[in-house]
Amino acid sequence: MERAVPVDLYDLQGIPEDVRERLKGHYGYDRVELLRWAQQNWNNKDIDIFGNNCANFVSTALEHAGLQEKMSMWTGTFDSDGWGHGLQTGWDLLDANDHSAVSSSGCTTSF
Repeated sequence: MERAVPVDLYDLQGIPEDVRERLKGHYGYDRVELLRWAQQNWNNKDIDIFGNNCANFVSTALEHAGLQEKMSMWTGTFDSDGWGHGLQTGWDLLDANDHSAVSSSGCTTSF
């Protein structure tokens, strides 16, 4: 049940604190809040920036879950484990490279 419905389980009254902590995880972000935000915003067009917006969706979910951005102000998110929203220049080609989540390989991110 912990993997199937972690948000619902976390919100149940009487769940022991150690179970709640295990559900949240210890990865630098709160997995329950990440999933809660994703469930509430899966169809939110207000966060769209590009046509295929899955990287921005993941970045925003991680941000709402408490993960701090990791990126260089000089190279953006080009390193293998960097992520963040970056600066939006208004130039689509630059912004597309500076707006990625977890990796630049696409949206194959597991939580």
